[in-house]
Amino acid sequence: MVCPGAGGEIRCRDPRAAARYAPRVWGRSPGFALVVVLLLAPSIGANAAPFGLLDALVDRPPPGVPASDRLVWLVNSGPFEKVSYPDYVDLREQAAGIADIAAYLDTHLSLTSGGEPERVLGVLVSDNYFRVLGAIPVRGRAFLPEENRVPGAHAVAVIGHELWQRRFGGDPGIIGRTIVLTGHGFVVVGVAPPGFVGTAIEHPAEVWVPI
Repeated sequence: MVCPGAGGEIRCRDPRAAARYAPRVWGRSPGFALVVVLLLAPSIGANAAPFGLLDALVDRPPPGVPASDRLVWLVNSGPFEKVSYPDYVDLREQAAGIADIAAYLDTHLSLTSGGEPERVLGVLVSDNYFRVLGAIPVRGRAFLPEENRVPGAHAVAVIGHELWQRRFGGDPGIIGRTIVLTGHGFVVVGVAPPGFVGTAIEHPAEVWVPI
């Protein structure tokens, strides 16, 4: 693995290109392509040699991500820029104490709850995704570790604040409600903070579910 950038979204290789293959609704398999993001410990710094950082263009920090100056994106150096789920698990274990590592995969979903069918950008994420990005849900909670231990086993979701307001009228009873995404029911466990749209301003995410 190589780390081609730090402190912002990588431009030398767009990491979002690694998110071409959606699992099962998502077809989950050990080899599907993940994007991996590290939150470096404050004592390490974004230019730490252990991560082999190369030059990168620092873009606008994602909204609602307070520690974006310590975020580093990883992609595989192979031709398809894949980071497999087993690779991610290994990285996370090896980096304990140095960095907190999260993984995510973008995919488009069809939302059929609360109105007319709507295509939304969803993100499959590791349980620590919101913690790594510093995004604390304004209602409910983020994902639990056990919701990632068996990929695809937990049908829960965190929805975006704007989607909650626009699609569900800011209903305070949204937590515990089941919404339908691409024909599958997901229980809403949290609402993301205002302004938080994931890691890319140009591709705002609206729904997050466990990998």
